[in-house]
Amino acid sequence: MRPLPHQTPLQRTRTGCGRVITRAFARAVGGWRDASADLPAGAFRLPLTAHLTMNLSRDEQRVLHALAQGGYIRHFRTISPSGRRQKITHIECMTRDGWLLSHCTLPIFDKLRRKRLIFSENGSPYRISRKGLTHVRARLDNR
Repeated sequence: MRPLPHQTPLQRTRTGCGRVITRAFARAVGGWRDASADLPAGAFRLPLTAHLTMNLSRDEQRVLHALAQGGYIRHFRTISPSGRRQKITHIECMTRDGWLLSHCTLPIFDKLRRKRLIFSENGSPYRISRKGLTHVRARLDNR
């Protein structure tokens, strides 16, 4: 698409629906916003690729859904006699209501961690990551 006579290619931007508009026009009608504007502290905006999904098994989806609702995965390690930390040997997936989720096994936990859908900071329990939030499929709450 050729730019209009009063536009340079740098002034044009593509919208999500495929239309090309100028940034000045978008600002004038209130459609152009800074990515960090109007967000409360600690909140983040999901990327535009939030509709894309990854091939995840049913059990992986169940675990991610429980984590997205506020659950966490507590992990336990074995300690060698020399005092060095070793691999994670046991996990417990807790829902936000305090129930233990039986679908969360060690192989599923390893898959989710390898795909970076869950994360842990400073030894705290594992929580869902931003990438995990974008890849979990919505489903009705079965409570």
